[in-house]
Amino acid sequence: MKSVKELIRSHDAYIDASRGDPGFPARHATRIAMLQHERLAHLITMFAVIIIDVLFLGLYLQHDSVLLCAVFGILCALSTFYVAHYYTLENTLIRWYGVSGTDDGK
Repeated sequence: MKSVKELIRSHDAYIDASRGDPGFPARHATRIAMLQHERLAHLITMFAVIIIDVLFLGLYLQHDSVLLCAVFGILCALSTFYVAHYYTLENTLIRWYGVSGTDDGK
């Protein structure tokens, strides 16, 4: 299974090479739908991790445990990476909408 970065790279190369291809709009719409699904999955996961992170912050503030502080720090780092990854997905999808000539991908 391809990673998201590989999918984005391969489709960007396809966009550059195949704009005149009659099958381009259908394949491009399929790729947009795949990226929309990926974006939704990462959005849900990112919010879940951030909510759990806030819960661990509350637990740490109540119990003042080094273990809770460590878990909170790890979850903060994970949240940061999720936000960065989601930012990349969102910007890629917006760029692909521009290629297809629509504002909402439909």
